[in-house]
Amino acid sequence: MDAQKKKILEEEGYDFDSELLCFVNRKAGKIFSGAWIDEKNINTVKITLSLPHSPDTWKFFLNPDQPHEETRTALFEKYGRKP
Repeated sequence: MDAQKKKILEEEGYDFDSELLCFVNRKAGKIFSGAWIDEKNINTVKITLSLPHSPDTWKFFLNPDQPHEETRTALFEKYGRKP
């Protein structure tokens, strides 16, 4: 993973979940897969981090080739349905 992207995520309050390979921020209500971060350029990552989101439900950022339902189920099991 790009060190600059990782630093930006950490500065924004995201923790890396090494088991699920995702960056998680309960306060923002967002979860980014490591694969999604790797695929996007740094400007896209910055813009997406700044987008408003109601943290009443999780907002997931996953790559199209990831098994979405399996990933969502694993994330819900670990973090709950609400941030």
